[in-house]
Amino acid sequence: MAYHVHRLARLGPPMLISGNWYKKIDIYHVPMKSAGDIMNETIAGRMDLSYVTTGFASPQIEAGKIKALAVLGAKRSALLPNVPSLGELGLDFPYEGGWFALMAPPGIPAPVVKTFHDAVRTVLASEDYKQKFLIPQAYEAIGNTLEEFAAVIKRDREKAQDLVKTANAKPRRE
Repeated sequence: MAYHVHRLARLGPPMLISGNWYKKIDIYHVPMKSAGDIMNETIAGRMDLSYVTTGFASPQIEAGKIKALAVLGAKRSALLPNVPSLGELGLDFPYEGGWFALMAPPGIPAPVVKTFHDAVRTVLASEDYKQKFLIPQAYEAIGNTLEEFAAVIKRDREKAQDLVKTANAKPRRE
């Protein structure tokens, strides 16, 4: 029986661990040192697939140098509305995507946390901020509540723990 082994370029540890999801597909992992290397190899046709951020890939997609096959998560990205999500394609990828957050040590008074939280949500909702920062960087603002974000952290941690176990990943000591 003949089959094609797809060559997938991606970066290591987090990408490598989450890449164990790809065991559902016959893919050979080709480690790369940078997203630039990944993009160069993909554009040159030496990689069948690559796994990079939307912001990094968008200029190459817009230039017609690469084709976006899918975005992570259950739903489409507002940044690439014509590209299906893995969820739409019936593939349950473990993460919705990466996130950035402001964090503080425990014990910060609740009124201080609320003040920062409200200020950040105001900025994220600003059309000017979206146009000048978020869209050019290919970021999507969520600005969820503190409770919603705590649930995201809990969910992602549980998924990451499952992936680490599945990958049989061990800490490297150098």
